[in-house]
Amino acid sequence: RARIAYADDAAFWFTYPETLDALRVAGAELVAFSPLHDRELPSDIGALWIGGGYPEEHADTLQANDVMRTALRDAVASGMPAYAECGGLMYLAETLHTADGPRAMVGAIAGATSIAQPRLHLGYRSATVAHRSPLDDATSVVHGYEFHYATAMPAPGLPAYTIDNTTDGAVRGNCLAAFLHRHFLPGDPSIDRFVDAAAAFTS
Repeated sequence: RARIAYADDAAFWFTYPETLDALRVAGAELVAFSPLHDRELPSDIGALWIGGGYPEEHADTLQANDVMRTALRDAVASGMPAYAECGGLMYLAETLHTADGPRAMVGAIAGATSIAQPRLHLGYRSATVAHRSPLDDATSVVHGYEFHYATAMPAPGLPAYTIDNTTDGAVRGNCLAAFLHRHFLPGDPSIDRFVDAAAAFTS
């Protein structure tokens, strides 16, 4: 039904195998790509999936691969469905601030993240979807967890979730990016909806 490119390299390796299984069961053909090393996105794709990892450990290499950063920025701007969590959010934002200074990231999401002064954010969360995305309708309640040391420095815009009295992430067009980790299983309606969006984008 759709080809979906998912990030898989030393910087972005944390996507549950069950999530990939869920995408396949929903009808997706998955093709891996490396934000660190590839110079272009896979061909004929209808969506992007960028899971967690440690982009701060590879910030210089990610910044140097400006061709890939441009390709991702253009894909999101074109309306391609995209999902990014935690490390993926850090990569899709404009800037990643490290102890060695700022590094340019993709710029698909306005704002920045910072790991310059690490602070642990840890715990299970119930989140309310703040704005409609390719995965969820607004006001839906989803569950996940936070495990990250980075802090968001968002620009004004549309948050992805509200958690207690705070917000997390951002929605831009068909792109959802947030720190919240979600564990998707085969048959998850959010995954079915995402693959539907990928198929519609390429139709």
